[in-house]
Amino acid sequence: MGSEICHPHMPTRPLRVWLKAFVAISFALVVWMTHGRSLRGEFVCDDNGSIVENPSIRSLSSLETVIRGNSYTTVAGRPLLNLSLALNYAWGGIHPGGYRLFNYGVHAAGAYVLFCFLRRILTMFAETSAAAVPLALTISLLWCVHPLTINGVSYIVQRGESLTSLCYLAALWGFVKGVQTSQRRWFVVSVLAAWLGSLTKEIIATVPLAVIALDILVVTRDWRQALRRHWGVYLGLMTAWVPLAFCMYASRNRENTVGYGMGITLQDHIQTQVWAVAHYLRLIVWPNPLVFDYGSEFTVTDSRQLLVASVVLAAFFSVLLWLVVRRSTLAFPGVAICLLLGPSSAIPIVTQTVAEHRMYLASAFGITWLVLVLFLAFKRLPGYSASRTVTQCLLLEVLLVPVALTLGVQTAQRSKTYLTADSIWYDTIHKHPKNQRPYLALAQEIIESGGDNAVALQLCNQALVLSGPYTRHLYEVRGGVHAKLGQLEPALEDFSRAISMSPDIITDRYHRATILRDLGRYDEALRDLEEARRLNPTKLATEFVQGTVYAARGDLMLALDSFDRLLERDSQHVAAQLRRVSVYVELKRWDDAQRAIQRLERAGQRVNPKLVREVEEHYASSPM
Repeated sequence: MGSEICHPHMPTRPLRVWLKAFVAISFALVVWMTHGRSLRGEFVCDDNGSIVENPSIRSLSSLETVIRGNSYTTVAGRPLLNLSLALNYAWGGIHPGGYRLFNYGVHAAGAYVLFCFLRRILTMFAETSAAAVPLALTISLLWCVHPLTINGVSYIVQRGESLTSLCYLAALWGFVKGVQTSQRRWFVVSVLAAWLGSLTKEIIATVPLAVIALDILVVTRDWRQALRRHWGVYLGLMTAWVPLAFCMYASRNRENTVGYGMGITLQDHIQTQVWAVAHYLRLIVWPNPLVFDYGSEFTVTDSRQLLVASVVLAAFFSVLLWLVVRRSTLAFPGVAICLLLGPSSAIPIVTQTVAEHRMYLASAFGITWLVLVLFLAFKRLPGYSASRTVTQCLLLEVLLVPVALTLGVQTAQRSKTYLTADSIWYDTIHKHPKNQRPYLALAQEIIESGGDNAVALQLCNQALVLSGPYTRHLYEVRGGVHAKLGQLEPALEDFSRAISMSPDIITDRYHRATILRDLGRYDEALRDLEEARRLNPTKLATEFVQGTVYAARGDLMLALDSFDRLLERDSQHVAAQLRRVSVYVELKRWDDAQRAIQRLERAGQRVNPKLVREVEEHYASSPM
């Protein structure tokens, strides 16, 4: 498709209604068959913070609250993503199945828009016009079943990726249709899609550049004419950068996770991204193994891996440059891949230096490139004639059927991994055992679900052998497990190590003070609490733990003062109220104890029966 004649304004024969319906239903069925196994899964990982613990999606009556979102979660600075979750909540509450069905619909819609976009592009060229529909359908179906789309479909909160990709494709399709039909309303659709994408996720930032590349390489084929005819559309698309910039500024919670100087050197970042991009390209062709999480601050320094990756990238960019110089339309899919991966590759993202979900939309253009290259190679075979175009296309599709089935089976199997957080993290440990994060996350899942503490302890021990950014967190978790098992000395050692690594984390001081209290080392516990108060004077937990330390030491009046100060600031602090009852009983302040018990019982709180019985016995034995 380098020397072919382009007909940008050639009318495209409209599809029959029954064919449109068939294509749409086909995509929906394919998505169901390949991704549907995750439907019965639970909320996993970031789903909890963005859905289960997100108060901003609880009601649609306050759109301002929905648009503002929930800070320090995935939805922060992404109002359309948060709105979609709010709609799900309004329809079905906290039920994972409804959220995943929504994701399935978005993915099927994205495949349909990709089909419409490719069909219009392929009808513009003599070599592909006769086979435009089967080619577009083949590419879209392959993308529909490709395992690289799993994160954007089965992982609920990653619908941000699939929603933005739908907007990205709609912007491209609207532009092409506007050029072919000479109807300005389709340009408006393109701009509107870019705006909606800007309210969903940051990958939409490159869509104006993608449209310009599409115009120059595919539609108009001349940059001067493209600029003269469509400069207004370009500017309209660029206006989407305004709401995008506002959303990125409003999110703020990402400011400590993005940018240089965040713990990864420039050299490590460049080397890792060279490997990552080559790895992404390989996954389009051979999507195995797929890793949910490569770890925070993951870097690649192995010289052999870097050499292979450099050769792959050099070949990719050489072919792409050759196609651009020849003004081949085949250059556009490669340019689109570069635009989609460019921002995350150029700017360090410390939380995920490598992430396969970034290939959700890029894989569509990679598949487009591969299928078109194969199709054009078939046309170069001996005995080719124009009348055999459709026949050769059908032959190509027959050859691609095993590929599609293989990809579909792999996607169906992979989607089962997303049923639970445990299965995700076990799979990640199996495929990427040098990553601390899955060990930590799995240990926390086991502890929160009341699982086997011995297994959680083993996971922490395995992770602490590795180097990584989660060492302090692992000491915290292991210390908590030791404390639960009654192993106070090892717990004290773990929290001391965590504090030595980050002295300003006050929760670690609370935990260590509690352990020191249980060991009878009251003065050391109080020193920890004084330091915690210095770090954050407003923290209520300081007063509570301090009260328990005083009570354990026998300084009952000091303990009572601590609980009273806490309750002056938070009268509903139940734990402090319960502890104060025990102090009243020890001080034999029976009237105060009785009043406190009555208040707690009226509030529906259960008081220690031993304390209640002791107060009752006192009044029963006292003379009237």
